[in-house]
Amino acid sequence: MGECAEAMVAAEFLKAGFSVLRPGQSARYDLVIDTGKEFLRVQVKSSHCVGGYVRFKLYSQNGYYPKRPYTKEEIDLFAIYNFELDSIYILPVESKITRLRIDETKNGQESGINWGRDYTFEKWLSAFVGPPTHRD
Repeated sequence: MGECAEAMVAAEFLKAGFSVLRPGQSARYDLVIDTGKEFLRVQVKSSHCVGGYVRFKLYSQNGYYPKRPYTKEEIDLFAIYNFELDSIYILPVESKITRLRIDETKNGQESGINWGRDYTFEKWLSAFVGPPTHRD
C-alpha cells in the first residue's frame, strides 16, 4: 500500500508542475520535490477513514525497532494519501496531528478541530508564490 500511496502523491506533484526525485532505499524520505527554489524531502504516509476522520501515523516502525518519529533534519513535510477519498493532505514535519476531521461535527463545533480542508494538497500548493516550473 505504501508504494501505491507514493505513486499517487508523486503523480499529483508532477501534475502540478514539480520535478519529483526518488531517493535510495536507506533514506528516511520517500520523495524529493524540486519547487524551483528549494528541494523538499517528503515522507508519504497512507491513511484510512474512521468515524469522520482521516487517521494516520507520523512515525516509522518495523518488527525490529520501536516507533521512530521523523525529525526536521530528516524530512521537510508529510504527504498523507487517503485511498478511500483519493485525497492528499500536507503536514509540516513538526506536526503532532494524527487525524484530520473530514465530516462536520454533530454539535456544529468549529474551533479546536484539525480540519482536513485546511491541509489539502491544493491549499498547500496555493501557498507558493507563482506557478512552479517543470523541467523536462
